[in-house]
Amino acid sequence: MDLMTLENDLTMQQVSDRLRLPKSTIRYWEQKLGKCIKLKRTGSGQRRYTTTHFYILERVKVLKYQGKKIVEIKRFFDQERLTSTGLFTEESVELLARRIADLVRDEVSHFHTAYENHTQ
Repeated sequence: MDLMTLENDLTMQQVSDRLRLPKSTIRYWEQKLGKCIKLKRTGSGQRRYTTTHFYILERVKVLKYQGKKIVEIKRFFDQERLTSTGLFTEESVELLARRIADLVRDEVSHFHTAYENHTQ
């Protein structure tokens, strides 16, 4: 089934199968990412995932595979949400500044390690 033409919401089992992730990992990411993944629930409390939810989780999986920590991923999604809504408050500017500082620190560390390895 092509997710782009998905008409019905997915169950957790379907998301787990398609992303090849344990359900416990999906629940953990939902808990840690909070506002980034606001799910619908059935009358009996079962989770329902839209195509957007699926793509968010897929993106989290890729970022985790690239070595990003869940706190970094949360900051990334928080910043993306603020940017897309145009809500640049003092808090969002501070969040952006921290994100830039983290990225610069990571890059400097990467280049420093590469330089040390090259000179040895």
